[in-house]
Amino acid sequence: MDPKNKAKEESIKIYLFILLIILLITQLFINYLPLFAQSDKMLWHPRNKLSLIEFFQYSNLWISLLFGLLSTLLLLFIKIKTWIRIFILFLIIIFFAVLPAYSNLSCTLRTPSPLCSLIRPLIFIKSGNLNFPIKFIAALLTISILSLIGNKIFCGWVCPVGAFQEIINLSPFFSKRKIKIAFWKSNLVRLILFAAFIPILLLMGRIIYFNPFAPVRWGISGNNWEFYSWFLLSAMLVASFFIYRPYCYFICPIGLITWLLEQISPNKIIYFREKCSNCKTCIKDSSCPTVESILQEKHILPDCHSCGKCVEVCPNDALKFGFKLPFIRKKRKKIE
Repeated sequence: MDPKNKAKEESIKIYLFILLIILLITQLFINYLPLFAQSDKMLWHPRNKLSLIEFFQYSNLWISLLFGLLSTLLLLFIKIKTWIRIFILFLIIIFFAVLPAYSNLSCTLRTPSPLCSLIRPLIFIKSGNLNFPIKFIAALLTISILSLIGNKIFCGWVCPVGAFQEIINLSPFFSKRKIKIAFWKSNLVRLILFAAFIPILLLMGRIIYFNPFAPVRWGISGNNWEFYSWFLLSAMLVASFFIYRPYCYFICPIGLITWLLEQISPNKIIYFREKCSNCKTCIKDSSCPTVESILQEKHILPDCHSCGKCVEVCPNDALKFGFKLPFIRKKRKKIE
């Protein structure tokens, strides 16, 4: 990469990282302002003027589909630059993390939460009530459709939890201390958690997962569960400086489900071996553990969040996002 372009990219990252901090502070201020009010009859109360924002929040599934389809088209037709991706991730945070701070809607209406869409139906089933709201199934179906259409496109381009982690990971701070953990290790932890989650919930009524956005939505009441979630959220954000999407790879049950779905997605990163010079630039510059498996043309790949970084940095255009039937590999010609 040209030194001037690299310096420009680093500057953009710094400015956007500062903007992220400002957005977080703004969200906390809006959420907790009523707690410090001496009277409920405030002249200005952010939760009283919600009509337009509520409209967007009730349309969250359509907004998710719009972002997912737009991102898929961008990946198919242009080489995604880092600044384009960061810009879209910021839009995701604004729509699904900042705007909900103005809303008193429940978590299932305010954001396409990866956890609510899976956990809430199970809670209804445990209570013996099979007549649970269709919105949970609609959210899970939306996530699944986007994961099939665009190769885990929901997790990579729509999920606000993933957007927070990735923007922090892209920050120029600690850039030389990034850690890549073998996928089988992180996936083993995720599998164990998921295997324990369902029986613990159905038999003991306890949820072992935490929603990373829950501490931001809740008030400060001194509840032990809140402090526990704040601790886990803080640990996740700190880990994101060094590890690419730690919550996604180590914990998220939806991430595990979409990992299975992406294996049969027709749109994915395609590797052109004949163009590759084996420079390993894509492996070095990509934060995820997936690129090396793509170059080895493995059938089962680690989570690929379709960030487009490997395609962007490849000097020989040996990688591109395109249509490819799952589990079909081109026959190689024997070299005589």
